[in-house]
Amino acid sequence: GSCKMVVSPAVTAAAKTLSKQVDRWLLAAAACIVVTSLYLSTMAPAPPTKTRVASSSSAPPPPRPFGGVAATCCFDGPAWLQRRYTAVVANVRANVPADWALQIFHKNDDSYRRGLELNPGLPTTIVWTALTLRRKKRADLILSLELWHNLAAERVLFFSSGGALCGNGPSLAQVTAGTRLLLAADNGGLLFLASRHVALGAIDAEQVGGFVKDKHNPLAWLATRLRPSLDAHRDDDQRFAATDRYNVSLGVPFAIVSTLGHLNGPDRTLLLEQCPEAKVIFPALHHPACFGAPSTLDRQQCYASLCVTNPKPGGC
Repeated sequence: GSCKMVVSPAVTAAAKTLSKQVDRWLLAAAACIVVTSLYLSTMAPAPPTKTRVASSSSAPPPPRPFGGVAATCCFDGPAWLQRRYTAVVANVRANVPADWALQIFHKNDDSYRRGLELNPGLPTTIVWTALTLRRKKRADLILSLELWHNLAAERVLFFSSGGALCGNGPSLAQVTAGTRLLLAADNGGLLFLASRHVALGAIDAEQVGGFVKDKHNPLAWLATRLRPSLDAHRDDDQRFAATDRYNVSLGVPFAIVSTLGHLNGPDRTLLLEQCPEAKVIFPALHHPACFGAPSTLDRQQCYASLCVTNPKPGGC
C-alpha cells in the first residue's frame, strides 16, 4: 500500500557534492564579510569621546567679574532706620562704578524679612548673602572671617546706613587713585580697602571662634590695625568722608558720615547744601510740631515723631 521513491546512487552522490560546495560558498562569504568589516573600521573616524560634565550642584561657581563690591551688614535695626535702605542703596549704586557689585549681608532673621517688606523698591541686582553666625552682634559679624571670605570682589567699599555718598563730590576712582590702599571715615562709618585679603589677615590674627569680639566700632578698629602695614595716612581720608572734624575748605567730600552734630552751624549748612543726599540719614522733620509757626511747635510731640522718646510710639 505505500509508495516508495527509489533514488539511484548517482543522484545521491551528486547531492552530497552539491551540499559540500554550498558549505564552502557560505564559509567564503562569511570570511569576506569579516575582512570587509575590519577594513572599514580602520578607515572610519573614531567616535567622539564622551566627556563627563559635572552637575550644576557639584561644580564650583564661576568667578564673578566684578571690579569691586560695595557691601554692608546686616540689614537690621528698628523700623524707622530700615525704611532708609531703599534710598541708601540707590545712593550707593549711583556713586560706585557700574561694574561693581552691591552686596548686603544678613542673618536671615525676622528683622531681615521685615526690612524686605519695608523696602519693596530695592534693586533686584543686590547680592544677598546670609551669614551663619546669626546670634552675634553686628560688630562681631563685620569682623568675621565668614563675611570677608564671602565678599563678591577684592576691592571693597564698606558702607552703613548712617552715611551718604555725594554726587557733587569726587568719584570713587578719584579719591582712590594712585597708591591709596585704605581710606576710612574717622568715626568708622565708611571704609575703602583695595584688598579684602589684608582684612582677612588682620581678623585671623586676633579672631576667636571665627570673629573678633566686642569691638564697638569694627571698621575703625580694622582701619587702625591696617594703617601701618599699608602705609596709609589719615591725610588721604579728608576728601573721602566728612565727619564732625571736616574742613569745608577742602570742597565737597566723596561722602558724609554722621549727622555732623559737632560741626559749626554755617559749615554744616554748607555741606548739606553741597551734598543734599546726606539728608536721607537725618530724621524726617515732617511733623508740624517740629517746625513752622510758633503756635504749632511742641517739643514732646516733635521728639515722639523722631522716635527718641521712651517709650517710643508705634511705627518706630
